[in-house]
Amino acid sequence: AGGRGGIVQARKDENDAAKGEEEGKVAVDAKPLLEQHGFMLVEDQAKEVLRIDYVQRVNKLVAFKLRMPFPRYDILRTPREDNSMIWEIEASAAGRRASATGSTKKGTMQDAAKSLLEKVQFGDAETRKIRKADDVEAQKAAGPVVQRPANPEWLQLPAEHSPFTAIEAPYLSPVPLLAHGLHDVLRRNNAVATTTDVAGGGAHKVVKYLKKIVQPPAIDWKKVEGFVPPSQDERLQELSKSNKARFKASTSSITSLLGHIYQVVSNFKPVDTSDLSESFKGLPKNFSFTLMKKPVGVMLRYNDGVYGIDSDGPPGEKPNQILIDLGKSMERMLTLSEGEFSKLLLKPLGGGDAAETVEELGNSLPDEVFEADPGAYNYSLCNEFMLRSQLDCIYGKDGNAKIFDLKTRATHAIRNCFHVLPDVPAPERHLHFIDYKIVRQKGLWYSFEREIYDMIRSAFLKYSTQLRIGRMHGAFVTYHNTLEIFGFQYVPLTVMDRLVYGSTHLANTHFDQGTKMLAKIMDQVIEAFPGNKDISLTMTPNVKTRHLRIEAKVLLEESIEQPPEGMEHLDPGSTKSFGPSTAWIVFVQTTVDGKLVEQPWDLTDEQTLGVEYFMVLEKDVAVKDKNKHQALQNGPAEEEWHEPSH
Repeated sequence: AGGRGGIVQARKDENDAAKGEEEGKVAVDAKPLLEQHGFMLVEDQAKEVLRIDYVQRVNKLVAFKLRMPFPRYDILRTPREDNSMIWEIEASAAGRRASATGSTKKGTMQDAAKSLLEKVQFGDAETRKIRKADDVEAQKAAGPVVQRPANPEWLQLPAEHSPFTAIEAPYLSPVPLLAHGLHDVLRRNNAVATTTDVAGGGAHKVVKYLKKIVQPPAIDWKKVEGFVPPSQDERLQELSKSNKARFKASTSSITSLLGHIYQVVSNFKPVDTSDLSESFKGLPKNFSFTLMKKPVGVMLRYNDGVYGIDSDGPPGEKPNQILIDLGKSMERMLTLSEGEFSKLLLKPLGGGDAAETVEELGNSLPDEVFEADPGAYNYSLCNEFMLRSQLDCIYGKDGNAKIFDLKTRATHAIRNCFHVLPDVPAPERHLHFIDYKIVRQKGLWYSFEREIYDMIRSAFLKYSTQLRIGRMHGAFVTYHNTLEIFGFQYVPLTVMDRLVYGSTHLANTHFDQGTKMLAKIMDQVIEAFPGNKDISLTMTPNVKTRHLRIEAKVLLEESIEQPPEGMEHLDPGSTKSFGPSTAWIVFVQTTVDGKLVEQPWDLTDEQTLGVEYFMVLEKDVAVKDKNKHQALQNGPAEEEWHEPSH
C-alpha cells in the first residue's frame, strides 16, 4: 500500500469503463511504426482517426517479441473534492517503467502503455536481425536436407547394456556439505522452498545472507579453482591409460554430444509436462531450440593413445558470462559458512558499501597463503570412455549418503535477455530484466512452475546425463535473478528420467546406446584423419530426415592467450587454423523387440530397444535444395534432387 488511495494491482473491471472515459488515440503518422510490429490498426472512418488500445498492444509486443510476460500495472487512485478521481499508473515490463497521470483509468493506462511501448521496442529491429542470422547459421550447420539411400547397409549397436564401472581413484578430496540449514530442502519431496522457508521464518540474518547474491567483480578468482579441460587433466590421463580407455571426457564436454544423439535415436520424443498446472496445457512439449538445432563443437586432442574430448566454445568472455560466473561463486556461497565464503572476496562481507569495479574493491584481506581446493570427482568407465564428474555436494553418512549436483537457475527473463537489446553491452543486458521476480508457486509467469517448465524442455536432458555420469542422486536447484535468490528445490534423477525419457530404464538404455554410437562416430572420424591429429568435430541433429550431421577438420595451428590478471575465471583466448573439412551423415532407425518403430517412446522395462545406424560421407548422398543451402541468404533456389557424384 502507498499514498492516500493505496497502490493496487490492476484488474479487468467493466465498471472502470465509466462515463467520460476516452479511448487512447494515435496520430496517423504513427502507423508505420506500429505496422512494423504487425499490429492491427482499426480506422474510425467517422472521425478519421486511428483508434488503438495501447494496453493490449504493448502486452502482445512484450509477450511475443521479447518473450516476456505481460506488463504489470500499479495504480494509485486519489479522490478529488468533486468525487472524481486522479489516476497515477506505472507500467513495467522487461526491466523498463513508464508512468502516466490522468482523469480516467483507461486513458491513463493507455498513455502509460504508449510510453512503455517506446521503451521496450528499443533495439527490436536489430534483435530481429540477430535472430534471423542465428536461424541461418543453424541451417548452415545442419547442412542441406538429404535423402536416405535406398538400400543402406545398416549396422546395429549391441542391445545389451555395457558395464558402467566406477573407477576407484587414489586422489580423493572431501565432498562439500550444504550450509545455512539448506539440507532441509532435501526432505521436501521435490517441493520448492523459499529462503524464508529454509531459515524457518525467524532467522533474519540467514534470510538476508541467502537472498543477496555477491556479484562476480567482488570475487577474488585466484582463490577459486579453475576448470581443467579433460585433455589437460593428468589424473584423468593416468586413469584412462590404466583402464585401457580410448577417450576421456568431462560431463560438460560430452553431455551435449550425447544429448544430440538421444534426440535422433528417440526421434525427437516430446517431454512430459502433465504434472504442471492448466496454465501450461497446450504449450510446446518439444525441446528448446538450443537442444534441437544448435551445433555442438568439441576438440579431440590426442595424447599417448587417448583422445581427450574438450568443449570448443568461443574463447574469452561470453554474452551470458554473468550466469557462468555466478554458477561458480554461488556453489561456494551455498556450501561455505559466511566467514569462509568471505575469504574468497576481495572485500569481506559487511565491509562497507558495495563497490562497482575490481579497482574500487581493492584487497582489504591480509596477505595469506590460500590454496584452492581441486575439488572432488567421480570417475567412471563406459564403452571405452573414461568419464570425469565433479561432485558438488553430499548429504547423509555411509551407505545412506546421497551425492548431488548444485545448479543455479536464473529466471526466464534473465536467461532470454542476452539475444535482445543489441544496443546494450552484453554484460549489462541482464540489468534491464532484474525487475522480473518469482512471486508465486504456480502460473505461467513470475512463478517457480514457469522455471520448472523451462527446465524440462531445456535443462533436464543435460542435468540427467551429468548426474548419471557422476552416479549422483539428484540436483539441488537455486532460483535467482542474478541479484536475489528466490528459492531452492531438490529434483531427484528419477524425476528427470520420467519427464524426459519416460522411465529410468529407458534413460539408462539411451545413455548406453548413446556412448556406443558416439564411439563409432569418433572411430570413423579419426580413421579419416590418420596420424594422431587433433581434430575439431561438430555435431548437428536434423529433425526432417532423422539424422546427425558430423563435420570434422584437422587442427593445423593454435595459439593460446591467457586472460588478464583479475579475469582468471574466463576461458583462455585462442586462435586456431584448420585444414579442409569433411562431413558425414549418420542416419538412424530403431526397433522395439525386433520390429521397426518410428517413435520408440513408450517402452516397458521388459522390451528391448534396438538402434541401427548408417554413416556415409555427405558428398555421397542425394541432397535436396543443394543450391539453396550454398546460398541461404541470397534468396530461394530451385527445389530439386541432386544425385551424388562419384
